[in-house]
Amino acid sequence: MWSRKIGEEDKALFPAACIFTGAAALMWLFAELFPAAVEWLRWKIPCPIQALTGLYCPGCGGQRAVKAMLHGELLTSLYYHPAILPAALYLIVYLASQGLNRLTKGRVPALCFKSWHLYVFLGLLVLQWIAKNVLHFLGQYTI
Repeated sequence: MWSRKIGEEDKALFPAACIFTGAAALMWLFAELFPAAVEWLRWKIPCPIQALTGLYCPGCGGQRAVKAMLHGELLTSLYYHPAILPAALYLIVYLASQGLNRLTKGRVPALCFKSWHLYVFLGLLVLQWIAKNVLHFLGQYTI
């Protein structure tokens, strides 16, 4: 999991993760600096899965979870979508360790991506999806 030598997967994944994170940071900064310019984004597009089936989809609550997380409301973020905060923490640790590994020419070990990391995330996604829908039908959970 932690290694001083960067694998081929990480050589391709790290730049993509940097670009994704940079674009997300720029969009967040723009929204914070110019809230009136993004006011039109406040309308909510209905989830087609929820509209057709009455069930929450695996991504329902994700936008609200990201917004809550960016405002420091970590428990609220976990309530809306429990997979978002762990994914963000993983991304931060991954980027920081990979960056330090590259800057120190391998002297600092880096978190290396393994396929089981993705399976754990997908498992968390499925578990939260099932839990949300069961609790929703019991009247205990609403987004």
